[in-house]
Amino acid sequence: LGTLSAAGAGELLVVGGNDLGDRSNSGECPYLGGAQALLTAELALCRQHGIHSLAVAGHPDGHPALGWDASATASLLAAKVRLVLSAGMDVTVVTQFCFDAHKLVTWLGRTRREMIALEAEVSTGCEIPGALTAAVPSRVRFRIGLPGPTSRKKLERIAGICEVPSLFVSSAFSLVDDDGDGFVSLEQLVGSAGTLGLGRSGSKLHSLFTRHADEHGLMGKQ
Repeated sequence: LGTLSAAGAGELLVVGGNDLGDRSNSGECPYLGGAQALLTAELALCRQHGIHSLAVAGHPDGHPALGWDASATASLLAAKVRLVLSAGMDVTVVTQFCFDAHKLVTWLGRTRREMIALEAEVSTGCEIPGALTAAVPSRVRFRIGLPGPTSRKKLERIAGICEVPSLFVSSAFSLVDDDGDGFVSLEQLVGSAGTLGLGRSGSKLHSLFTRHADEHGLMGKQ
């Protein structure tokens, strides 16, 4: 930290890493609880070395180590953010990339509301006992990770390394299947034509639909 501070660093990104379990089991990592354990142990030292802002990871798809459970992931993020805010430091939530735009936007809206509530809670004196307090209330910012412009094969490989669910292949069907029953009717297909960039050529859509629909006039996800 002293070397980083001398080099002009004032912000740090703190992540546990996908191999945290392996490193903990081999004794290579002293912070068995990952980023949260590191923050608990070293926040005061960070401030002593002039670090004024910390970034932590956000997971719109859920944390892989928590089985992608949304509630458990939100609780973990809130605990880390609370630690940093209570130490009088700003927080940046840097998200893992996400292929599902709807899930990303929903997660962002919900998490922003939760972070605003945390900011208000800490600023009114609900800090962790013994933590430092800043004269100016700390704040939470967001940096959204997006998949880069590259081939589908490479994206899938990167998604596997980063433990990101590769949902982008099925997203188009989900956009059309607005009632979530697993089937698409001709009405749904025509209604989503603009969204899918198909135009509104009823005859072409009808021809495409009748070619693939079943005897009940529905087209299922294959």
